Amino acid sequence: MPKKVLVVEDERNIATLLAKLVESCGAKAEVAYDGLAAITSLRKSKPDLMLLDLIMPIMSGEEVLDEIQSDDDLRDLKVILVTTRSVAPEAGAKYPLLQKPFSPSQVRDAVKQALDL
Repeated sequence: MPKKVLVVEDERNIATLLAKLVESCGAKAEVAYDGLAAITSLRKSKPDLMLLDLIMPIMSGEEVLDEIQSDDDLRDLKVILVTTRSVAPEAGAKYPLLQKPFSPSQVRDAVKQALDL
């Protein structure tokens, strides 16, 4: 059974690209376009990994991380932060950072490493 990855990105073209790159690693990709949709999807589908944009409308990536940390069922979820920021927030110490603009190989390498593929 393929691993599941939730791509959380408000820019649809970037979300589509990330989903295709995830699938090229042999994993199944789901997409959420804002933080609130991400939380709903996380609780429903229990993915193995989440690629999380930090700057989003409705609910930011940091707010999503706070929600994950306060939920015993989600706390151990593997997360890769995706951002244009050159310095990660506090969460950057716990989660790997994929800086935009990224190359396809950077995404594939990060996903393969996180999922042990």
